[in-house]
Amino acid sequence: MRYFANRLADYASGQPVQVDAARWAQYITRTVEAIRSRMPPTTGNCDGGLYVGCAGVGYALYRLASVAQLTASRDRLLAAATEYVDVALQYATNRRGRDPTTAFLLGPAGALVVGSLVYDAVGRSAQAAELRKQYAAIASTVSKPGDFLGCGSDEYFVGRAGYLCGSLVLNSAYRQQVTYMPF
Repeated sequence: MRYFANRLADYASGQPVQVDAARWAQYITRTVEAIRSRMPPTTGNCDGGLYVGCAGVGYALYRLASVAQLTASRDRLLAAATEYVDVALQYATNRRGRDPTTAFLLGPAGALVVGSLVYDAVGRSAQAAELRKQYAAIASTVSKPGDFLGCGSDEYFVGRAGYLCGSLVLNSAYRQQVTYMPF
């Protein structure tokens, strides 16, 4: 049986956990640089959407920009996130991908959600609102009864479950209840 020896002291309930924020910030910065060098924001790296594509890298950078310990890097992280999102949206709207429009983790729907979040964070509110409108328009497809995809319309990667997750992300981010699901 394989295992890793835990060289750290056991956690004592009620005791504060010490985290070296500067060390982790440096580690995160190096990791971001490695990702950016190995996976630049190009349409060739977009297949896989949020799961393994440019939209996912954009989302990760967006999330890192909201970490308090990385405030000094916020603008740089959001600029990088915008580069990845711009390419992911270009790829999604050109329909080069093999995944249906409804695909949250693997396709265009996820790119719309992340694009809205990133554009809003960098002050491109009108574009963010337009992406939310495009996302809401997908609801007419996912609300069709039965197997609208022919390959499992209720699953997370490309079906209703993923679309609902994206709706929850948008509702949470904008702190409002927007009807993305007409059923």
